[in-house]
Amino acid sequence: MPAGELRICGCGCGKRVSKATDQRHRAGQAPSTILASQVLAGLQSARTPPDRPRKRARTESHLSSAVPPAIQSETEPFSPHSGTPEIPDAAPNPSPASLPQSPSPSYHLNLSLDDGDLMVDEIAPGPEDISQPVLHRHRVTVESEDEEESAVNRHGLSDRDEDTDEDEEAVISEEDLYEYYAPFDEMQEQFEQEMAEIAEELTDEEISYLRHFALKIETHMSDETYAKLEFAFPESPFQSYKLTKARAEFLAQFRPVAYDCCIASCCCFIGPHAELDACPYCKEPRLDRKGRPRKRFTYVPLIPRLKAFYESPSADVAKNMHYRAEFKSEDGVIQDYLDGSNYQQLRQQHVTINDHRFPHKFFDDPRDIALGFSTDGFCPFKRRKKTCWPLLHILCIGVIPGPKKPKDFDSFFWPAIEEFLKLAQGVRCLERCTLEHFWLRAYLILCFGDIPAMSMIMRIKGHNGLLPCRMCEIKGLRIPDSRNPVHYVPLDRSKHPSVRSSTAAVKVYDPHLLPRRTHQRFLAQANEVQFARTNTESEELAKQYGIKGIPILSTLSSLFFPSSFPYDFMHLIFENVMKNLVLLWTGGYKGIDEGTGDYELAPHVWEAIGAATAASARSIPSAFAASPPNVADDKSSSTADMWSFWLQYLGPILLVRKFRRPIYFKHFIELVKLVRTCLQFEITAEDLQTLRDGFPQWVLEYKRYEHSVKFGIEADFIAGFTINIHPSAYLSAL
Repeated sequence: MPAGELRICGCGCGKRVSKATDQRHRAGQAPSTILASQVLAGLQSARTPPDRPRKRARTESHLSSAVPPAIQSETEPFSPHSGTPEIPDAAPNPSPASLPQSPSPSYHLNLSLDDGDLMVDEIAPGPEDISQPVLHRHRVTVESEDEEESAVNRHGLSDRDEDTDEDEEAVISEEDLYEYYAPFDEMQEQFEQEMAEIAEELTDEEISYLRHFALKIETHMSDETYAKLEFAFPESPFQSYKLTKARAEFLAQFRPVAYDCCIASCCCFIGPHAELDACPYCKEPRLDRKGRPRKRFTYVPLIPRLKAFYESPSADVAKNMHYRAEFKSEDGVIQDYLDGSNYQQLRQQHVTINDHRFPHKFFDDPRDIALGFSTDGFCPFKRRKKTCWPLLHILCIGVIPGPKKPKDFDSFFWPAIEEFLKLAQGVRCLERCTLEHFWLRAYLILCFGDIPAMSMIMRIKGHNGLLPCRMCEIKGLRIPDSRNPVHYVPLDRSKHPSVRSSTAAVKVYDPHLLPRRTHQRFLAQANEVQFARTNTESEELAKQYGIKGIPILSTLSSLFFPSSFPYDFMHLIFENVMKNLVLLWTGGYKGIDEGTGDYELAPHVWEAIGAATAASARSIPSAFAASPPNVADDKSSSTADMWSFWLQYLGPILLVRKFRRPIYFKHFIELVKLVRTCLQFEITAEDLQTLRDGFPQWVLEYKRYEHSVKFGIEADFIAGFTINIHPSAYLSAL
């Protein structure tokens, strides 16, 4: 076929594409990107043994190198001790997993009752569409669909309702699986119960190993110093750190898993990247001259640690694990995420994986765990030029080593997704306080981080894009006649040249009625970008939608896009809004002056405020906050915690009668009131309405009072209205 000629795509999407795009579609992936659809299809990471580099064999198909099952549960995914939950006639809202995912080969769930693994098989297309599971004596298989079926259901957006009779037939009943519950499993449960009864205490030698290991870790002791402890304390049986560490790993009953990664942390060589010899982004080689990995990413498994909470003999630990089940909601009061609409909606929905609905619903067992995920880049060194990215999950599950921000975050998150999928099905666990076996299930329902971190996780353009907000589709504007690539989001843009010249452009946005993104629309646009016919078209769509592709987290039916990714209050208010206000008050914001406004403080006034802030440390109990620094000359020590304390307690006193016009002080006090309301332990319906009215009004006043800045045109205040201020308009809705 001549170069550049288009043909009908072989993946079934029906589009006319180039040869390269055809190969990309049939492989189920975009260039140098790990797709969420591959996890849904069951592609497992090709794990590298932590002790030595893996010898890889080339295969003809790139996909076939990553085909081993991704969802390998160490136990059966169904409990024979509970009945089949009743399926509701209709869900209140569409489930996050109700949308079909991106095109992928026909891989289907294969429930093996002999070994307890939930596997994925590649099944040849059959002559007819079989949508319900076919039960066999020892294996339950979901057969493949006809490849001639409509490509919309496989590659685009399906209009099938998840509550139709056809879907109800697709539910695998636990009663059908009960007869296959092997007697060996009952014997194993009995053995585990007996072992738990006799394993309450560690030996003195084991306790000694753990104490020495804890001393080394918690005090950041060097290896050289640790080696001298045997000389300093000859009566204590100190062993080498290597032996002590190995013993601690043995007692912990799990080990971290190391994966090869790019020397610059662009991506992790896992999944579709598993067979690569060089980074697909920076082209750096994977191995050194001796065939060893140049850098490795260490992932700490989550499932063993969650099981350890229930297997602990501590009564306090057991009580904490039942917090969610024992939580009592009050009508009209918000106390925790358990009162949120997302959680309440999930309680009514069945767990789904790859469009297959399981008998159990979210959180229908009192021992189910709700998880929140947080990540951020931090500078471990004083010069702050290099960063690393920890993956925080109450317990740390990994640290992306750096020195740069990862270009393919999904590849590093691949092992975590595998564990989340296992936890959604359930893994066998022993509750030590009752000696009862149960199916431990945990669901990721919230993700936190600053704006750049969440943009990376959600695969969106972020704060510099044309649609910079992850919650709504407000369009950004650039400063006219400027090379500044940053987009700003003023509500009133009626005087901006680009808005004046377009009849279709929105002139004024109402902060109460911003064009919110929805889960269905977000994933539909992500699919469109991911599977565009050409890379150029994909880039154009990404710019238009502000979305760069399908996030791997879309494989989890417990997450809603974008409402499960709220703006982090700490970063939004204390790291962004508060710092921007200070920069405006001191004339240091983006090199602009106050224009026709009058809100800048005289230099000597701000210096006096800084000195008073530092002096207040003598009279502030340490229980309130750390000693505040001089905010006028010690910016490096001004943390989010410090600004939180300053905004609530010091600022309202130190700024009294400091502005030339009192409207600016009044505007600041309104923010203080809103922040204090947000930080209450309980928020009533009345408080919530106050926030819903107050934040949009504060944003409007921010525009009116703070940004009478002239750029030589009539479109003023543009540069001051950044994406850092914009989310405050609908903070109460998050």
